[in-house]
Order: sequence, then C-alpha cells, then structure tokens
Amino acid sequence: MDLLMESSRDGSPSCKAGFIHLHSPYSPQREAERFVAAIEEGKRPGTIVLLGPCLDYLSPLLRIRFPGSQIISLQYDAAFRGHELGSADVSWYPDSGLPLESFLDGAIDEDAVSGLLVLKWTPAEEAFPEAARACARALGASLDRLSSSAATVKVCGRRWFANACRSFLLVRRIAEPARTALPIAIAAAGPSLGASLAELKPHRGSFALIAVSSALAACRAAGLEPDLVVASDGGTWSRPHLYPLASRPAPLAATLCSLPSSSIYANLPILPLIQGSFVETELAPLLGGGISLPPHGTVAGTAIQLAAFLGSGPIVLAGLDLAAQGEREHASPHAFDAFLDRGSGRLDSLEGRAIGRRLENAPIALEAGRWRVSRSLSAYAGALAGDARALSGRLFRLRPSPIALEGIACIDPAGLAAIMGRGQTRSGTGPLVARVREPDLEGGPVREALLERRFESWREEARESTLELAEGRLPSEARTREFLRSIDLPDWVAGRRAAICGGDPRPAAMALAASVDLFLGELQRRLLG
Repeated sequence: MDLLMESSRDGSPSCKAGFIHLHSPYSPQREAERFVAAIEEGKRPGTIVLLGPCLDYLSPLLRIRFPGSQIISLQYDAAFRGHELGSADVSWYPDSGLPLESFLDGAIDEDAVSGLLVLKWTPAEEAFPEAARACARALGASLDRLSSSAATVKVCGRRWFANACRSFLLVRRIAEPARTALPIAIAAAGPSLGASLAELKPHRGSFALIAVSSALAACRAAGLEPDLVVASDGGTWSRPHLYPLASRPAPLAATLCSLPSSSIYANLPILPLIQGSFVETELAPLLGGGISLPPHGTVAGTAIQLAAFLGSGPIVLAGLDLAAQGEREHASPHAFDAFLDRGSGRLDSLEGRAIGRRLENAPIALEAGRWRVSRSLSAYAGALAGDARALSGRLFRLRPSPIALEGIACIDPAGLAAIMGRGQTRSGTGPLVARVREPDLEGGPVREALLERRFESWREEARESTLELAEGRLPSEARTREFLRSIDLPDWVAGRRAAICGGDPRPAAMALAASVDLFLGELQRRLLG
C-alpha cells in the first residue's frame, strides 16, 4: 500500500495509507501523549515492543515515562524507514533480511519476558492487517519459547547445576569426536520412527547413525546400533532411556547438565557437549574434551547441531514428527511403555491409558490423518525452525509429518537411496568417534579438590555480583548473570528489573545472595562431605 506523507493541521508530520490516517490529521503529538498516558499506572517494563509505530511519536514519550526500558520497534512496512521521529533501541522492517522470529529471539532477553509491555498502534493494524497478524504470530511464538525456557530454568536450574557437578566427578572415559563425509541419519522418537528405520536398514553400511536417547531402544529393536547416542535432558524421567547402555555400552554425547548415572557412566565413553551454561563452561574444560554447541530447547535440535558439526554431508531425519499419531505419542519400544503398562488390567487397560495420555499431552487434532499436537510440541517445532532454515539443503525427512518446517525436504525411499549413494561405504565401526581416552583429571581425590576450590570461587563471585546488583549495577559478564539466574531465577529477575527500571534492587539482591550461598553450601556438603 502506498504511503502519503503529509502535514497535520498543527504543522507536524503525519501520513496516510490509502484512506486510513495513521496519525491524527490535527495533532499527532497530542494523540501520542494521550496513548502513553493511558498506560496503566505502576507498570515498570524492562522491555517495550511497539507494533506498527509508523512515524513513531511514541518512543520519545516512552523514554520519559520509562527511563531505562529497552524499546523494540516492529514496522509493518519498510516505507517508514528514515521517516520515524523517534528512535527505538532496535527496529525491524519487512525488508530487513532477517526473519522476524530470529530478530525477536536476539532482541528480547529471556529475563525480560515477565516485565515486557506490548503496545499496538491501532491505525497501523487497520491499514496493514496481514503484516499485523504476521508480527503478532511471530511475537507470540517467540514469547512462548522464551517463557517456556524461563519456566524450565526456574524449575530445573538447580538440578542442572547439581547434575553437572556430579557428572564432573563420575565421567571416567572421554570420547573424542571424528568428522565424517558420510550422510548422517538422526533417529528421533516420533511415531513414524519404526517405519523410517525399516527404510534406513538396507543402507546401514552407507551412513552414520545418531540416536536421541529416547529412540535408542527402538533403534536396537530394529537391529540398528547407533554410532552415537545424544542426551541433553536433566530431568529424572530421562534416565530410563539410558538403561540399555548399561548392558551394551555405546558412545554417549551428553551435556554435563543432563542426568548422570554412576553405574552407566563408569564404563561409557562420554563426548561432553558444552551448550554455554555457566557450570558447563567452568567444568567441561577441566576434563579436557567436548564440543561447544548453541543451547537448544530440544534433544532433537541438539542432535541436528551435532550432526552438522561432525558431518559435511546430508542429514536424514527419522521419527521427527513433532506430533502424536492416533494413540501413539512415540516410537516403540520406548522407556515409558513399562511405566504406562504397570498395573493395567481389564478395567484399566493399556489402550485406555494410551488414549487418555494422548488426549492430555496432544489435545489439538489436526486435519491431516489422526495426528494431534500440543502447545509444547508447537514450541519444539518453533525451536527447530531456525536450524531448519540455517541448514536448508542438508536436511531431509523420511515419512512426511503434518508439521512442515521450512528448509527440511521430505524424501521417499527412492530419494533416500539417492542420498545414501552419495558417500562411500563406511569401513570399520564408530565413524563419529576418533578414540576413547581417560580424562585429563583421572582420580577422584584430584577432581574433588578441584571442585571444592570451584565452590569457594563461586561463593565469592556470587557475593561480589549480588553486591553490585544491590547498588543498581548488573554484573558485566554474561556468564555471571547466567550463574545467578540458574540458581534463583525469581530473585535474579526481580533485582535485574528493579536495577533497569529505577526501582530498589536491594531486597531482591540480598535474597538472591542468601539463596545462592545456601544452595552452594548444601550441594558441596552433599557431593564432597
């Protein structure tokens, strides 16, 4: 739609899109002042998102009312570039070249979600309805991912920290990675995995196989031994997926924050994955190995990033459905089958439990077939969308899913045969592991002494950084901020928000200091006596 730039009656700039006035034809400044004055009293947003600000009379007024707040502008039309009267901290235009979802993920801090204010400029929404809906969808998806991530940190942050410290003490064998030109197949645990494995099996000599931990049992039942298993979940329910490794070890690529097992880790070659958490970056280098990968909200995403790092060829995805099919939420056999079957009978059948669980965990029916999704599955799809675009041309999916991802091409058996024919037949075993060695720090007493010194340094770092926060200054290093938020997210967010928005951060900073010191002290006593 063509924009008409014009002067309002009081002489200030205004504009129209077709017959719609995007700002008052009389006094745009006064109109913007009334808009800002209508914002609820008492709000202290750390971040403000402006949807369709047009000539942006709002930013200068918002800076006066909310000093210290970050302002993000999402324009519905690139024609406004260069005509804005105000200046947001960061701006996005439809011709920016960066997908809006990627822009938002980089512009909005995860800790800002709870104190975020979204402001819609209604005339722009009326003039550019499709662009407005697209921006709203992208913003909603980004906020869902950020909120989900923050909620996970709030519940699991301490557990991840403790897991990493335990893993540091338990790892006995380090697997060193090997690069390969072979195609790499990734087995995820979706309902279509069994059929996909049957299509992959005739080509077993021509590809390397990575299995996420929840797909390990299904792979072995199909007669396909993974070259590498990937685990990134730190929750209690993740351990049963690894039980098959106790009887038949295989190299395990795992974050230190994933749930360790003393019996399994004793003989298992571990390839440490470092996804940027404070405790991983502190401890993994001491073991003398590991691969640095971006953090990801799904184990499938971590497996894709790992495959892209290890291989130079195509990546074939099996069982990446991101949806439930009929009564099946996942591949079979699966570690959770035994828990679902336990105590079932004539009046409480396994089939009835499966249907009930499916309706609870995937309540949204899709038009295609018997597929169902949930909000969390949609969030997983959103988290994978960026990887799919970045690796477009290398990613292929067997067995079409109703959840399409731009950048992932669906292939049939003929397409699979063509991909597998690109590489030479593998020789020997273990194409993704160069060798297995002892860690640089062998011996329990040595590691315990190092970990004890780390605990003391962490306590000192927490004391200094929370004193800074109490004085209204955020810790300058990202690693320190991540350290504090992983142990006590609510007090960290409260102190951060107060420091940014001109409040009093001292109560939250003092509570944060006490909370971190107590947690570290209890964890040290539990692990080191």
